[in-house]
Amino acid sequence: MPLSKVAVSGASGIVGRHLLSRLDQRGVESICSSRSVNSHRPGWVVWDLSDWKSAEELDEMFPDVQAFLHIGAETPEGGQRYRSPDWFDANVRACLCLGEWAAERGIMLIYLSGAIVYSDSDGASLKDENAPLASGEQLGEYGFSKSLGEQVLINLRGKGLHVSILRATAIYGTGQSSDKLISSFLAKASRGEELELDPPTDDRINLVHADDVAQAIILVTDRGAEGIFNIGHGNMVSINEIAGACVQTVGRGKVVVSEKPDLREPISRFNVDISKAQTVLGYRPHVALLDGIARTYKSECF
Repeated sequence: MPLSKVAVSGASGIVGRHLLSRLDQRGVESICSSRSVNSHRPGWVVWDLSDWKSAEELDEMFPDVQAFLHIGAETPEGGQRYRSPDWFDANVRACLCLGEWAAERGIMLIYLSGAIVYSDSDGASLKDENAPLASGEQLGEYGFSKSLGEQVLINLRGKGLHVSILRATAIYGTGQSSDKLISSFLAKASRGEELELDPPTDDRINLVHADDVAQAIILVTDRGAEGIFNIGHGNMVSINEIAGACVQTVGRGKVVVSEKPDLREPISRFNVDISKAQTVLGYRPHVALLDGIARTYKSECF
């Protein structure tokens, strides 16, 4: 059953922007939160996820919501490591804070995790939701924090928490940081530069547009679906194809493959099975690579 009022963490981020657009189109009231206020949207709640909130404070911040869409997270930028312990507080302790509150209040919690939690996430085998998860030693700080966040929420089911966990693949779209692959390619192409690729150029990745992730979140709220769902595009694309699509979109630049020797076998990153989301949620990714890159280029300044 469609909801009338929800709360959204990380509302200013890449998924948040697309999610708010979909919620607005459906006439769903949303209480948005992030570390800084959005002056263009009324009722914005400022909350740094690393700051613990009591149940009473959360009641005041997010009154009468039927679901909490928890897509906010502390992420490393520019290859930098986390400012410990902020990453743990924001990505793990906040799940405990929200999970306990939601369980007590009968509020559904939707948590945006990632396919990064799987063991052998670069392997060619197709991974469903029951595939082995990586250990802390295999994961970087971000992946480890998402895995721990999942574990916290799964354990809170025993206290009555209604939770859905979405393991998204590599997300791109409007609002992504400038150091991401597609943004970097678009910036170089817009300057008429060569996009030089090192072999193997047939590494493949499961890119999913942020609007498709937003679609999946909406479908979960509509159906009240609980459980774990892989969310990706379904079509793996190569680095060469991504670079070519960026050049095609901009109409400038050139893809050049360097003459360096292949030092390893190509990888398939986040090759996940999305059939459960298709069957249970009715999820159908609709943003193809060229369309998604064109949307990103149109909305960003390069």
